[in-house]
Amino acid sequence: MISKKTIIILSAVLVVLVSAFLAVNYLWTEDLDETTPYQDESIELWSADKENVNRMDLIVDKESFSFIRNNDGWSLNGTDVKLRNSQVEYLATELTSVYVKECIEENSADLSKYGLSEPFGTYKVTFKDNTTKTFCLGNKDPITNCYYFKMDDSGSVYTVYPAKGDALSKGADDYRDAEILKIDTENITSISVKTASQTFELKMTIEGEGTESNIVWNMIKPLSRSCDTETINDEIISKISYIAVESFVDADDEGYSSSGVNSPTATITVSDAYGEKQTIYVGNQKGGQRYIKTNGEVYLVSSDSVSFINVDPFIYISKFINLENIDDVKRVDVTHKGKTHTATIEGEKDKYVYKLNGKEVLEDKFKKEVYQKIIGLFADGFAKNPVYKSPDYTITFYLKDGSVKKTDYCYYDSRNYAAFDKNGRCEFIIRQKELENMFASIENVLK
Repeated sequence: MISKKTIIILSAVLVVLVSAFLAVNYLWTEDLDETTPYQDESIELWSADKENVNRMDLIVDKESFSFIRNNDGWSLNGTDVKLRNSQVEYLATELTSVYVKECIEENSADLSKYGLSEPFGTYKVTFKDNTTKTFCLGNKDPITNCYYFKMDDSGSVYTVYPAKGDALSKGADDYRDAEILKIDTENITSISVKTASQTFELKMTIEGEGTESNIVWNMIKPLSRSCDTETINDEIISKISYIAVESFVDADDEGYSSSGVNSPTATITVSDAYGEKQTIYVGNQKGGQRYIKTNGEVYLVSSDSVSFINVDPFIYISKFINLENIDDVKRVDVTHKGKTHTATIEGEKDKYVYKLNGKEVLEDKFKKEVYQKIIGLFADGFAKNPVYKSPDYTITFYLKDGSVKKTDYCYYDSRNYAAFDKNGRCEFIIRQKELENMFASIENVLK
């Protein structure tokens, strides 16, 4: 058995060891020399006032371009191309505040080993007094990720930190304004798409107030119909909201003739809740990309971001042909080849009596196998040049407010019927099988 004295001795030894550990790790660090590798400091190589910069001429990865200061900020090569001025200002800061990590070699006789005999980047800064300063950026060291760097008037080679080298490695497109949509994409209220074969227009409204409010989308053209909001979010808004520049396109000799944006495949117009409207002209495809024109600029974007221009607008709408709330209905007649079945809802809500051809039917059976089969008829597409003929099926709703809604289903082709309302208007076709199954379900209940 270990005695109490032994335990005390072991505890004292443990305290001494812990104290020694803390002293080594926390107290003695104050005596570390300032030249330890954890305390690297940048060396200022050259600096100037960036406000005195008039021009910056760059050659980056064999691409030549210039930024010229004007009253509104900066211009690219003297054009009116829209720029992100904050990015150009940051470049001016990088070129007028040159800090390096260390000097690798003074007066190097062989600049090729640093990638500086034919530099990756060359930067010439011109000031208001017409004086200039030129720098060169070479290879990236694969171990440290630092870049080799030199002043043009000196043979000494330095390294600059990765962040500075990366900042100086940007091409002209990285400074251009890449924001395509100027509208508020979180508050889109209308979408219009026009192509050679179709035109459709969608409009958003808000129903209800406060926490009870809901976003509702409706089709305005080619017909007036409620829409499936989830489908519109998935197929249009989620795509167009994240449309992004993959590359900029400058005008060719014939004004973007190869892009097709001047004779667009589609024209998209989007509006937001603040009254802002923007039009996008969709041109030709190029691999997995599309040319588009908006804001006076032409871009290449992912084809997927505008893929909805080729989608049949039928997918956006509610497909129900006879969607009536059962609480608003007192009777439904279903006629096929001279035979009529009548479904009635009698009494008060929560005390309804359901009948089919005058015979009472259990609520569950009536709702599932009669009423839901009738109102669950789905359109299969838009009708094209339908012709009214003697109907094979007729469904007539008699509502409690005294109104009547009737739909005649006439032969359309070998697989479909055309659905005509009581005014003789036809918007949709429906599969023949849908009507056959509905009528069969009603007759099974009668059996």
